[in-house]
Amino acid sequence: FLPEDFCRMIRGDGPYPYPNIGLSMAPAKRFIEVLKRNNKIVLEEEMNDQGAMWLVIFRYAEELNIQIDQHAEVFLNMLEYKAGDLEREPCDKTWFRGAGGFGRPPRNVLTNTTPGILHFNGPSHEDGVWPSCYH
Repeated sequence: FLPEDFCRMIRGDGPYPYPNIGLSMAPAKRFIEVLKRNNKIVLEEEMNDQGAMWLVIFRYAEELNIQIDQHAEVFLNMLEYKAGDLEREPCDKTWFRGAGGFGRPPRNVLTNTTPGILHFNGPSHEDGVWPSCYH
């Protein structure tokens, strides 16, 4: 397989078609099984956990009912974030606001969803953008 083959194996159904092992959830028993299979691939086939997750999906998605949150209904991975994807920009003073004094995360304008968990990876690994918001 070539890298582009793995990208085509997931039917595109939203703007976020890529798995991220750091943004995974399931009933505990099933999640442990996914992690066991992922770790076995990492150890036996000498690849990183992200690459192994692609193979777990390729080999076991139907059996383990693995789905990818392509509409960011639960998780939003900030790796591919572009200004304007959210109704309020990260690190802005209006990031959390809402009725009754309770904050709420901003809505994703691409999918009209409000993800409950944002994974601030992306640029923070290269240029310190995300960590600089809080220091």
